[in-house]
Amino acid sequence: MAVGEVLRVELWGDEVAAWKRLLPVLAERCRTWRHGPNCEYLAKKSIPLSLEHESNPLCSCGKGKDISEAFRKEKKWKSATPFVTRIAFGPIFGVPYVEGVGGITDAMTQELNKELKECRDGCARCGGPGKPKLLVCGGCKTTNYCSAGCQREDWKKHKAMCKK
Repeated sequence: MAVGEVLRVELWGDEVAAWKRLLPVLAERCRTWRHGPNCEYLAKKSIPLSLEHESNPLCSCGKGKDISEAFRKEKKWKSATPFVTRIAFGPIFGVPYVEGVGGITDAMTQELNKELKECRDGCARCGGPGKPKLLVCGGCKTTNYCSAGCQREDWKKHKAMCKK
């Protein structure tokens, strides 16, 4: 399928309702806009707005907002841009190295971090190789740097994630 092409997906029975429940979640996970005072979710006191076939489950607050520049520049989509709500697909399960997940022990997290560290192939700040080898953050022991200078420059960003 080429970029910018439409994919038609046939849904049957409860699949429509499942997607209509999922779409507001996918929109909420990536939104940077605010819901307005006239938000349909507030008025109807329901998310999604509807599970009915051929009805919109999303409120209108996000229509036309946060649309990528590539989408806006595509001539055949120009007329649809004001009606589009951005959504973000991602894992539908917890990812322990990104977010807290119930039932994951510290030992499991440490083992996962060790595996991730072995997979990384460059400096966390610049992506470069080590000089002569990568250095590891002394606090969290999971983040690699090519030099002490790169570690210093990255500290403001890294300290929030660093587990001392």
